[in-house]
Amino acid sequence: MADLPCPLSRSRARAIGRTPAEHAALEQALERRRARRAAEAARMRSVIGTSPTSASATPGGGAGSRRMLLSLVHGYRAAKAARLRSPAEEPAAKGGDERGLGEDESEYCFAAPPKRHSVDPFDHAMQRMREEVGEAPPAQTPPRVDGARRCAGSTRKVRGAGWHRRGYRDLGCMWINVKEGTKGPVRGQDVREDRTLRGFVRDVFASHASSSLYDSGLHCDLFFRKKSLIRMLVDLENEGRSDEETLVCDYFDGGETVYIKAYDTFGHERSLCDW
Repeated sequence: MADLPCPLSRSRARAIGRTPAEHAALEQALERRRARRAAEAARMRSVIGTSPTSASATPGGGAGSRRMLLSLVHGYRAAKAARLRSPAEEPAAKGGDERGLGEDESEYCFAAPPKRHSVDPFDHAMQRMREEVGEAPPAQTPPRVDGARRCAGSTRKVRGAGWHRRGYRDLGCMWINVKEGTKGPVRGQDVREDRTLRGFVRDVFASHASSSLYDSGLHCDLFFRKKSLIRMLVDLENEGRSDEETLVCDYFDGGETVYIKAYDTFGHERSLCDW
């Protein structure tokens, strides 16, 4: 039977993939950390050793001594936490960082990732467009559908030009294609003809725009017939019109395609498939 290979020691395992200089710096940093922890443990033992441990030392017997010991431990931990939060002048003078670590040791410490807050894609696009438009006159809007049938709670079924084509209705729903960017895939969806235009745009953003996209500094816009629907909604707001005044059936009759696109800070289009 072949001899099994001897397991590597921790020091040798840490040397794998590192140069001798990097390995030496890491070992020195770990040695300093062990020494610091040993000093803290000795200081804790000295604090515990000077506390009253006998039942007759404090009124109330053993319960009082335990409370005294816990208060000392909590006080020590609070002082240590305050020392770590405060700017350490001495380690900074020695070439360390604000965490009280040396140059070699701070090299192997990793900062926690920044907290990310959820962003509503539609609200972000609307707020950005409001700041961009300001008091500018309304932009040109897509042509309205001639003879649009405005019927609340519509459940009609119409063949139209064919399945998912112009004029097609299935229980009051029409089919609208949503294309992601200029070269992205097409993912259509059923939309009620009595749905408000604002609600439809919000649904598209919720389905195709991720909040992680905005953490990367990008923003989205939705286009129909080369016109921005976000700009159109902002113009309707500036005119004082309510959401119920503009319905999907006023501009769509089924089978149309809208384009949702992502842009960076320089105005260059980016692919939505990466988010």
